[in-house]
Amino acid sequence: DFMYSNIHITEPISGSVAMQLNHLFTAVSFGIINDGKSQVVVNEYKATLYTQKSASISFANAGTTITYTTGTSSQPAVFRSRSNFTVPALTKLPDAFNATSSSSSANDYKLMWPQEANELKACKLSITYTKGYTTYSKTLDFPVERLEAGKKYHFNVMILDTQNIRVNYEVVNWDDITNDYTFE
Repeated sequence: DFMYSNIHITEPISGSVAMQLNHLFTAVSFGIINDGKSQVVVNEYKATLYTQKSASISFANAGTTITYTTGTSSQPAVFRSRSNFTVPALTKLPDAFNATSSSSSANDYKLMWPQEANELKACKLSITYTKGYTTYSKTLDFPVERLEAGKKYHFNVMILDTQNIRVNYEVVNWDDITNDYTFE
């Protein structure tokens, strides 16, 4: 992760200065849950997001301003995808894009640029899967308004017996980590 600090004005002192550090990125992970009574074969599962961006940090006027700029591509790109895998009945895979993921695995968060509401409207989760002899295909909007810096998002695509698809998600603040730094 890339972190930055706010401006902290102080007189010269011989002790440490407490600096608040902020995350420049967000983190996302994607799972899949087969809540049905039969296995499904996932033909393709993918997430598209804006992957080419840049950021500038201004420390002017005793404040910190972050400006994110979308890259040259005006469309979101495939961020993660996986094809041709089986999800047994009543199984939860916390990392749908990892072939070794199991129900005991943890969410595998990946760094991502924050996405504003207007950008996230163009980003999608899509899945094509076969249950029995029927193939289903669904393209879903992200169920959150935006992906904010300093937060982690986990999205589960749920395949249900009673409905085809549902997305649930969890948003948490990035864990607070205390680091002691000394500058002399």
